[in-house]
Amino acid sequence: MMFNTTMRFLLFGLIFVFSFLFSDFTLAASPPPNWACGEDAYQSYARAKDPIAIYAECRDKVWFQRNVNTALSCSPNFIFRGATAAQWKKWSDNQIAKVLNACKGDNVANVDKILAALEVVWSSCLPDRKGVSCVCSVTEDAEGTVCEGFIKDIGPPVISTISSTTAKQAQPINVTGKYLGDKIILTPVSGSPTEISVEPGTLANYLTFEVPDIKDGLYSVISSGLNGSSGEPIKLTVLQGTPFNSTVPLSAPTQGLPTDLGQLISQIFTWSLSILGISVFVMFFYSGFMWLTAAGNTSKIGEAKTHMTNAVFGAILLLSSYLILYTINPDFVKNTVNLPGLGKSGTSTGGGEEGPPPPADALTKHPNQSAVVAAAKADLAARGVSFAGSCGSFAIVKEAALRLSSGGAGLLKKPTGHQCNGFSVDIIAYPDGYIYDILIGSSDDEPIVTTGPNTPTWGPAGCGPAGGNGTCPDRYVKP
Repeated sequence: MMFNTTMRFLLFGLIFVFSFLFSDFTLAASPPPNWACGEDAYQSYARAKDPIAIYAECRDKVWFQRNVNTALSCSPNFIFRGATAAQWKKWSDNQIAKVLNACKGDNVANVDKILAALEVVWSSCLPDRKGVSCVCSVTEDAEGTVCEGFIKDIGPPVISTISSTTAKQAQPINVTGKYLGDKIILTPVSGSPTEISVEPGTLANYLTFEVPDIKDGLYSVISSGLNGSSGEPIKLTVLQGTPFNSTVPLSAPTQGLPTDLGQLISQIFTWSLSILGISVFVMFFYSGFMWLTAAGNTSKIGEAKTHMTNAVFGAILLLSSYLILYTINPDFVKNTVNLPGLGKSGTSTGGGEEGPPPPADALTKHPNQSAVVAAAKADLAARGVSFAGSCGSFAIVKEAALRLSSGGAGLLKKPTGHQCNGFSVDIIAYPDGYIYDILIGSSDDEPIVTTGPNTPTWGPAGCGPAGGNGTCPDRYVKP
């Protein structure tokens, strides 16, 4: 009997020491809201008037008051685990205060008074899991705990903002606020609300949900949880249509890469010249190193000389091939080769290029100005201006651009192919990148159209890289 009593005291002593040592590291809100309510660790022993259990119960109630006071300092109107701040203050000021008053002085002498007060607390756990004894536990020491220790259980929720007030199905919506619950309720003007389960962030001040498959219309966004629902709901307009897709399709990079067979041949040649040039340099460097480390060995010196000779011959051949190709066609070595039949497969821009088709709204984007083009050509002809060759056609383009400059019309840069002074010879361009072919049968058209050379017209054209939107604002030049 004596042994069992001693072991019991040792057990309670160990529990008390560990609870004291680790109390500062336990947050007040550690048990979840549905924490099972039952007899605490000391209840049965306290009823047997065990002094250690009585002391532990008294200390437990001190911690409870600290929890309540800290929660009240965070928010005077909170809801904590289903009970309002006023109810928690009432429990603290009444049942708990009576226990603490009884605990003052000699616990052994006041044991009956302490037990009477504790019985009131123990009986306060209600069927709906509310009551002071449902959360009052020796594992809940709130000493040093800041307000964040209570945030997950304080309420009611408050929504401050949502990331978008108009959204489509499957579009993510970010919600910010405080004390946010684990449910979002979308309530339409008429009809049944839709409930969405969510997981608020660590401090319950933000969450994200996706718009479900619901009818289009105006919805009230409400945050709901154990501690109530948010008031003054924020409105969200849901639109029908293709579901939101957050994945942005990635296209293969094309900058600096050949886009047609002619460019591919040209770049292969250019790259080959670069690789061969590097090979010649490396071989000459290696040969010099061999000679330097030969240490008078004639066979190694001879081998090095042979490598050097071969490298020099290779450099000569490389330079000769470059000069030959440059003599035949400079475009071969300028990365601008334009061989017949090897152009891009696309829609002609009317400017001697192959590229994307013009934008769909090109016909209405800028008004038809063929009459201005015809008047410009007629005035130039009256002054005896010749329209022969590329620059002859360009004279009409430049005059028409000047007459239309008040509306933004200008010239189109074209550094290669059929051009005059670096400009297209039959194109009017605008700052927004839209271009128009204004001459049929110009020197830039292949073959010459049977309607006659330099016949005024006004036809939308496309420019820019293949697969683009058909505009090229970077090539516009003010006349």
